[in-house]
Amino acid sequence: MPVLLHALAVEIVLKVRLHLAKTSFASFCRKHNHAKLFAMLPEEQRKLLAERYATRRHKAFRSATLVEALTWSGDAFMKWRYRYEWPSVDASVGEMILSYKILEEGL
Repeated sequence: MPVLLHALAVEIVLKVRLHLAKTSFASFCRKHNHAKLFAMLPEEQRKLLAERYATRRHKAFRSATLVEALTWSGDAFMKWRYRYEWPSVDASVGEMILSYKILEEGL
């Protein structure tokens, strides 16, 4: 269950950032894709957050960039919530934890 909670935390902090940036995400309120939500942030924020990820990521992470990490975790909430519907599910908790920490920093 921790994977599900980490995925939800990343989604919520992305939606908080969108709200604070006054970016309308009404069409994404019931969506969970991290990469799509991240893409809606102002470019300046995306650049800053991507730089933070690049300097803090562990060399063992499969994702070299924040966009890759968010793409990888983008559907983790749905897949883990309904894991009985999928033949297999995979997620990187370490990458989600780092992504969350970077995204919530400065809020």
